[in-house]
Amino acid sequence: MNEEEKKKLKRMNESAFGWVTSISVSAVIAILTTILFRIILR
Repeated sequence: MNEEEKKKLKRMNESAFGWVTSISVSAVIAILTTILFRIILR
């Protein structure tokens, strides 16, 4: 495995991590808004 492949793999891992983070953040926000709406509309 040469340096170029290592860099490419590292970049892929970082972007995957970024995707996972943003997806979980948006999921948490969606859940929180749902809870808030239920409380408000009660």
